[in-house]
Amino acid sequence: MSDHPLLLLRDDELPDVGMLDELMSCFCRGSGPQFEIANRVLTIFAEQPASWTKVDHIINCTQNPATRVYAMGILSSCIKKRWRIIPLPQRVGIKDFVVGLVIRLSSSSEELHSDKPFINKLNECLVEILKHDWPSNWNQFIPEICSASRSSATLCENNMSILKTLSEEIFEFSRETMTTEKTRILKQSLHDEFRQIYSLCEYVLDNPVSSSLVVMTLETLHGFLSWIPLVYIFDSKLIENLIKYLQSHITRNQALRCLVEIGALNTDQLFLPRLQNLFVVFVGRLTNMIPAQLDLPMAYVTGTDSDKQFLWDTTLFLTNYLKLHLALIEGEPQLHPLLGEGLGFLVRCSWIDDFELFKTCVEFWQLLAKELYTSEEPFIQAQQQAMDAMAGNAANTPFFLAANPAAVRQSPRLALFAPVLSQVRLGLISRMTK
Repeated sequence: MSDHPLLLLRDDELPDVGMLDELMSCFCRGSGPQFEIANRVLTIFAEQPASWTKVDHIINCTQNPATRVYAMGILSSCIKKRWRIIPLPQRVGIKDFVVGLVIRLSSSSEELHSDKPFINKLNECLVEILKHDWPSNWNQFIPEICSASRSSATLCENNMSILKTLSEEIFEFSRETMTTEKTRILKQSLHDEFRQIYSLCEYVLDNPVSSSLVVMTLETLHGFLSWIPLVYIFDSKLIENLIKYLQSHITRNQALRCLVEIGALNTDQLFLPRLQNLFVVFVGRLTNMIPAQLDLPMAYVTGTDSDKQFLWDTTLFLTNYLKLHLALIEGEPQLHPLLGEGLGFLVRCSWIDDFELFKTCVEFWQLLAKELYTSEEPFIQAQQQAMDAMAGNAANTPFFLAANPAAVRQSPRLALFAPVLSQVRLGLISRMTK
């Protein structure tokens, strides 16, 4: 390390970027006396009032990717804490610098993906500016970013990331960083201009240029689904597109995560037919994606992380959907075979050796059994003495309906679910501690 690292702390001149790179290399090693020195100097430098004015010089001159991230961290901190007291011409200069850098680094796929930590920190800076200036001082931001995204696939991919981060900052983390009134204004602005954002997302999904752009778009949509108006979900091509992208191993997990969110929505009566059709189409495709003869416990053990996540999310879709909307499917006799297929898949998942997945399945079976026992209690009570005689007190729940054919014959609901619950009973017994 250089003998004079404290020279970096002089306020009156530009820093020696080579020395800064050397300090950052020592810091990244994570231990030793040189790490302690580097940590102290870098912390003091970042806290200097004028350090943000040197960020452009550092980024233009550094040879160390970690130094670039460090410099953008200084600028991000300045924007968060001091934006309102920085003179207007300098605020404009910072915004132009950040936007220009975003556009330049998003000009090619190689640049966009070669230094993700720096790109992410750069996007964070832009979002911090937006939290201060949008919409009052930058009211054309949404039209500008949506228009620019149609000119370049790589620029569009990064812009999707920016929109996703902006949504998260407003709807998930705003309580920690913004006033209630500011949060309200930003939420309303995003609602008012969402049509343009959705139009861009739909354009990308209808005209896929690259798999990475589609993946980023699906991830961005997933972040929107908790707050966007239901009309954009059920009165559009969104569900159709999500089902389409289930067919590709590259995009299936992101598409499925969106469907998990949609399946768990409480919707208006108007959209119930679309929600019902979602289950029909999804289960119909599921049998093609995961054949009935596939050994799921073995496939889970030998599969990739992506395969395991797909099974996890499929389980979440079915359990979340059926907890809320079972009546939609059960009320249509022609859909009972599909309901049986969906429940059969959950039975197979209940055999997978993963505690959290097993727990998710058991919670669903417990809710289903409780609901059945409550609704069909007259049938069950009528046969209680016979059940006690045949199976003991354990016969008090629908898991043991197989032991009571008479009760099943008297209740169409029990007849519908008894075969599945009988399989669940066997699975639960097999998982008990011996």
